[in-house]
Amino acid sequence: MSQARSQRHRQRRADDRPVGFDPRAGRQFILGQRTLGELEGISKGEQYDIARVGYAHLEDGQLGEAETVFEGLLALDPYDAYFLTALGVIAQRQERLERADRCFSRALEINPFSTTALANRGEVRLKQGRLVEAADDLVRALEEDRQGEQPSTVRARALVATMQSEIRNAVR
Repeated sequence: MSQARSQRHRQRRADDRPVGFDPRAGRQFILGQRTLGELEGISKGEQYDIARVGYAHLEDGQLGEAETVFEGLLALDPYDAYFLTALGVIAQRQERLERADRCFSRALEINPFSTTALANRGEVRLKQGRLVEAADDLVRALEEDRQGEQPSTVRARALVATMQSEIRNAVR
C-alpha cells in the first residue's frame, strides 16, 4: 500500500468516514460498476506486481500461498480473467476439478479467447470424462493459438492427438 494511501486511511473525520470518501464511488462499488481495487486506488499495475508473486509461488509448487495471493487479487478485481485462470490452474493441480472448471469457465465468460483457460478447462473436462466438451475446448484453444506459442496449447495439441489415436484404436 502506498504511503499516501495509508495515511489517507488513518486520517478520519469526526463522523469516522475516511478523508476523501466519495459516496458516488461507494455506490458504484455496491452496484458492481467499480472494483474494490479501483475504490481503494490499487492500480492494475500494482495488482499485476502482486500477481507475479503469486505466480512465483505457483511455479514453486507453493499452491496454498499462490491461492491466497490470487484469491486476494480476485477480491480486488472479480472481472480479471487472469486471476481466475490462475485460481483454476491451482485447483487443477490440486485435483479439485469442479472448482477448476468453474474458475476456467468464469475466466472464459470474461475473455472467451483465453487459450490457457480453454486448454486447461479442456484438460479438466477430459479428466472428468466429459469428452465432447473437452474436445470442443481443446480444439478452440488450438484455433486461437495456431502457432502453438502457449505452453497450454502445446499440451492441448498432445491431448487432441491422444484422443484421436484412442478413437482410431477403438474403431478398429
